[in-house]
Amino acid sequence: QSWSQHLLSPDCVQNRFVREGRKSRMRSVVPVMVNSASSPEEDESAARSGPKKQLLEALQRHRSSRSANFLWRTLANVLGCDLRSLALLRILLAGLILWDCAQQAEDVRRFYGDSGVLNLFTVMDVSEGRFSLHFVNKSDVFAIALFTATILSALCLLVGLHTRLATFCCWLLLLSHQLRNPLIMDGGDLFLRHTMFWCIFLPLGRLYSIDRAMNLRNLAKTELPTDVRPPLNYQHLSWASIALICQIAWLYMEGAIYLKTGSSWQNGTSSYYALNLDFFVTNFGKSFLLRFPSLLQVLSRATLLFERWGPLLLVMPIGSSFFRMLGIFGFWCLHFGFGVSLNLGLFPYIPCCILCALLPGSVWSFLPAVRSLPQYTLYFNANDSLAPKLARVLMQVLHLEVRMRPLQQTDCSSATHSSEEPAVSPVVPFLALGTTPTQSVATDVQVIFALMKLSPLLWFRFWARVARVLLLDRLLEFGVYLLLMSESTELLLNALLRWQDESRFTVWQRRALTMCAFLAFVYVVNYNGLTYFPHDTPFWDQIGWIGHTFSFWQNWSMFSPDVPRQTGWFVLQATLADERVVDLFPEHGHVTAKHSELASDTKSKPEALLTYKFKNHRWRKLITNLRDRSTSRWTNNDYLRYLCREANDHLAQDSLERVKHIQFIWMMQENRDNYFQTAVQPIQVGEHSCE
Repeated sequence: QSWSQHLLSPDCVQNRFVREGRKSRMRSVVPVMVNSASSPEEDESAARSGPKKQLLEALQRHRSSRSANFLWRTLANVLGCDLRSLALLRILLAGLILWDCAQQAEDVRRFYGDSGVLNLFTVMDVSEGRFSLHFVNKSDVFAIALFTATILSALCLLVGLHTRLATFCCWLLLLSHQLRNPLIMDGGDLFLRHTMFWCIFLPLGRLYSIDRAMNLRNLAKTELPTDVRPPLNYQHLSWASIALICQIAWLYMEGAIYLKTGSSWQNGTSSYYALNLDFFVTNFGKSFLLRFPSLLQVLSRATLLFERWGPLLLVMPIGSSFFRMLGIFGFWCLHFGFGVSLNLGLFPYIPCCILCALLPGSVWSFLPAVRSLPQYTLYFNANDSLAPKLARVLMQVLHLEVRMRPLQQTDCSSATHSSEEPAVSPVVPFLALGTTPTQSVATDVQVIFALMKLSPLLWFRFWARVARVLLLDRLLEFGVYLLLMSESTELLLNALLRWQDESRFTVWQRRALTMCAFLAFVYVVNYNGLTYFPHDTPFWDQIGWIGHTFSFWQNWSMFSPDVPRQTGWFVLQATLADERVVDLFPEHGHVTAKHSELASDTKSKPEALLTYKFKNHRWRKLITNLRDRSTSRWTNNDYLRYLCREANDHLAQDSLERVKHIQFIWMMQENRDNYFQTAVQPIQVGEHSCE
């Protein structure tokens, strides 16, 4: 009877048979108890009442839960993401934002300030009610402040500090920058912004982050023995993960199915015409790929075919890990081909980084497990509130697990201290690694390098040896000493590194976050579906302003419906005060050098057209977007006015070299089949008087 009560207890049935997954034990116990009846009639009557009935009901619930778990695992493999892949996505997205900010750092005033290439009121007229923080203030100082906030948010996202808030700030600031100057943006920037929106609802900071190190629940788990510690489920399935997969698939399938309907895509000449765009083609594409027209035709048809059907490999229910990895590798090769043949800025890199979020869990088998060091104890100063926080962050970064114990002043006293000697107060180290408080292997900053040598990650072991050879450990020790000497720095670190109680994030808050992700997914799908499936609904007329204000509309129309056949170059024909006519900037970038004399034959293609030295891809995109006649009447005047100020304020040596009139001319040629180009046709894009 006591054995039956124990077997039917909730802890035994639920924890042992369901949570731990020991199904074989239940299958072996149940037949013994059921077959213990003397006859089938007695067995049936006994099964309808008593302990056996409860056991059979528990078995039925277990089987239903097993079916539910199988369904959840299947959906997680098809529509979910691995937490380690999401942590990698967080690091890559932050790296992309920081890389882009580093390229634009010198041109913040030119791109986003009121004295730059695009006036704020011009943008507000064209934006038609869209939201941007730059619309609050037009000064250059405010633009620099927003740019600085973008860098700080990206740094917090990189290390996983307040990850969800940092992700929201990155999305909001990216939205503000892109709407402030749409002339320097491309499809990669839009894809990055839309992905950042879905990342707000994803657990990017669940692993390998400061948030995890500061989580009190994870800290309590590390104190448990390894054999009784609950395993971590790396699979994540939510509406946000489904939305992220749909976002990636829509990037390729929209253009391949609905937009790329031109003749060049149908007859396989799209690659040929793309490589004849002089402003975008690289030396490799111009000098090598154009020599093989048959190969270009194969590449054109393969690109369209893979963009149309390749996303299906990401959601295969059978062999999901293999087919998903195959699809990711195929898209990586596709963007690698784009990057080596065309100058597209960050566009080839952004989708490659975002695709890393879909890496299956089997890929991470090479990652070494967290290394436990039972022979060591990491002691921290009990009187310093910052010491245990930095110790937790250090173990999280180095992939280590060490016992943590507070260190009091009495623990540091020497056991061999003589009563005749004068008592000296021992110095309590900030951190100490050792077997006992008095037997330390390393103290303070040396603890960092000692733990780096013990880390299972080869990268940290390598840098620990390099730092020892180059004496960087001494330099770091001195820098940390100066840093901790400042009380304001210690207060700032304590304010940033706060212990987080995961239990405060209650069930209804989790459900509210899931509901917000679901509503956002439904809204974005319906808002963008109006483009291809229009319907007149009063409800959408009332809430359509949300998608317009925050720019949820998507149109991936690169090289659609046909690859452009117009190519050429620009001439900025400037008339000086002494009536000389010069080319204002011969290298087709912003004004940084003294203007040169205009060539006598402006209709001849420059020999160095492929080697034009743009400062970065933003200036290249700006120049090419100025050809758009839909906005040229506003944007060209602002850009030419900016050129007048730059030339007359910084480059003019005397009054005779001041620019008084500028003409912006597009020297257009049209590509034809068999490497033939039409005659040059000068097209005046805009003009401006500087006087």
